[in-house]
Amino acid sequence: MNASSKVPIGQLVNFIGGGTPSRQNADYYGGSIPWVTPKDMKRWDITDAQVRITEQGLQNSAARMAPEGAVLVVVRSGVLKHTLPVGIAKVPVAINQDMKALICSPDINSDYLAHYIKYKSPEILGWVRATTADNFPVDKLKHLKIPLPALKEQQRIAEILDEADALRAARRSTIQTLDSLEESAFVEYFGNPERNPGEWPLENLATVLQIPLRNGLSPSSTGMIEGRVLTLSAITGRAFNQGSTKAAKFNETPSKNHLVDARDFLICRGNGNLDLVGRGAFPSESMPDTTFPDTAIAARVRPDKLLPSFMQRIWHSRLVRRQIEVSARTTNGTFKVNQGALEKIEIVIPPLERQEAFSRYAVHLSEVRQVQQEQLSELEALFEALRDRAFRGEL
Repeated sequence: MNASSKVPIGQLVNFIGGGTPSRQNADYYGGSIPWVTPKDMKRWDITDAQVRITEQGLQNSAARMAPEGAVLVVVRSGVLKHTLPVGIAKVPVAINQDMKALICSPDINSDYLAHYIKYKSPEILGWVRATTADNFPVDKLKHLKIPLPALKEQQRIAEILDEADALRAARRSTIQTLDSLEESAFVEYFGNPERNPGEWPLENLATVLQIPLRNGLSPSSTGMIEGRVLTLSAITGRAFNQGSTKAAKFNETPSKNHLVDARDFLICRGNGNLDLVGRGAFPSESMPDTTFPDTAIAARVRPDKLLPSFMQRIWHSRLVRRQIEVSARTTNGTFKVNQGALEKIEIVIPPLERQEAFSRYAVHLSEVRQVQQEQLSELEALFEALRDRAFRGEL
């Protein structure tokens, strides 16, 4: 077939599903067979799983073995709200019912297929049905057509994309190392906040605020005033993401108190994921043309009590997270915290001199991290461009 030929994926691979051995039989678990579920699909190369099953568990359930080289795809999971996990089995694995394994015929390269399915993520995620568990019709994936150049050309494309992806992975690893260094430095300077070895005072958030907590302003579908609004992904990651904004319309002109200000620690007040509720970040700079939404709460702390670098780190410590999770209330599947609950959060207040010493180190790491993040963004753009050209036959 020539490079312009497109063939339905179902004609090139064999789809197999999986299952779950009975949890009531201990003999089915703790064996040597990796049992892959959506929780394991956080990397490209799948070499193991959080849970292993026995041969007995495999034989007495709907779990199926996928051979080395099979393309693994999550077809049912809440993660499909935003992400399509795809990977390659680098060893034989069993899979559960939320997965499909695609076993390739001799006409298609498994890495090439996996890259193509990932490339088509936006289209595939558009098929997702929000039922008891988010899922998409597997038949649609079978009918999805894939460009099918010669096998040697498929291998060449897959190798180029693998190399570009490895560069991205290396940069992410560097960023993770920098995050680990800051965490280690925090413990060195302050110890475990829950134990408070320095016996420093504990104060409620309300007592260290410059001005009262305040909610943001959410857009309106009937609004006439155009602007931009921060999305929650800007403040729920490891660092503030300045690019997480979108165009919006408001019923009223956002006041100064509703604009993104570098002095404000912005806190997520509601999310379907309990781990993200109460997460927060200081903006890397003020954004006078961007509003923070009503789903976020701004906390401006006194600089004579808490420095931003310390506040950022202590807020994500187990000491604070435990208090947030206890105070969170759930409504229709969404966990929420309000201003009153946040004002009662107790925070360790170390001497300012010690905070300043930590801050100098943290700021240095942050500057290095920013450079690495910018380089990662460039590599992400390069990868997307390469992949787009590859599947348009232009690489």
